Amino acid sequence: LLPRIEQPRNVSRPGQLLLLTMTSAKYDFGVVGLGRMGASIAGSLALRGCRVAMYDKSHFDREKGWNILSADMKTHVEQGMITPAEKDAALGRGKLVETLEEVVDSVVVVEAIFEDLAVKKELFKKLEEAAGQRHPATIFSTNSMNFDIMNITSEVVSAERTVCGLRFLHPVFFIPDIEVSGPWNAPPQSLDSLLALLKRVGFKPFFFNCKNPSGFFRRRLDDGEVTAFRAQQRDRTASALQGSATEPAPAAPAASSAGECCVCTDAAANALFAPCGHQVMCMPCAEAWSSRQGAYNRPCPNCRTQVERLLRADGS
Repeated sequence: LLPRIEQPRNVSRPGQLLLLTMTSAKYDFGVVGLGRMGASIAGSLALRGCRVAMYDKSHFDREKGWNILSADMKTHVEQGMITPAEKDAALGRGKLVETLEEVVDSVVVVEAIFEDLAVKKELFKKLEEAAGQRHPATIFSTNSMNFDIMNITSEVVSAERTVCGLRFLHPVFFIPDIEVSGPWNAPPQSLDSLLALLKRVGFKPFFFNCKNPSGFFRRRLDDGEVTAFRAQQRDRTASALQGSATEPAPAAPAASSAGECCVCTDAAANALFAPCGHQVMCMPCAEAWSSRQGAYNRPCPNCRTQVERLLRADGS
């Protein structure tokens, strides 16, 4: 469930809360890898009041991740999971960044790229080089379920840096339980600041010993648990809407220029294919195209990724 974060008296904006009370870092979390999981992690953190640096290897991948996040937020509003104001505030706390040097200016960095040990090790090597002595307190973590954090960071990350596994349970949004893992019988003192941060924003961290897993298990949520969490979140949002006056939502950000529709060539390509993020058709042509074999049952004509949702690029 999303917490109601109380602000200290000297904090004027919710997004400033954690930064003023934790460290001098520019961001609370840096998320590396903006696929479906990474975008969900960034969105979940932003909804909980955190400022989040969002990074991927190319401009296209960063924009794709932002489009996934924006589409998810719009769906959460439509389903009554969050208010329009909460959506806008969360999107305002996320920021696409272009370099790892910006990512490591965070309290915690969360790696969420694909499951390839060699690629992960190379990434963490670059993160360490970017952080160096300028950000010695930045915690490095991985969302991986397949690789031990020590296997990933050995020989590429300074032995002085705090590292851990930080696994967000699928489907991430509105799930308070979060796994913290490492090769210890209990979390070491070096993780106290991370655990305090997670609890402060409404997470319920639990520990997993990845070195000696006998007697432990990697938790997976069943459908009943997910349904219960979502029902509680929906009730919280309904209460919030009933208890406060309706305020006009801020104007949506302007859609990026995506050229003309590739079908009619007359209108602007304002249809957004999710999750790939491509804009190649106007909304009327995209709706006609998607209906030929049933809604959203066709691959994107640009990258061939299966289209799951069709949205207007301007968020309407």
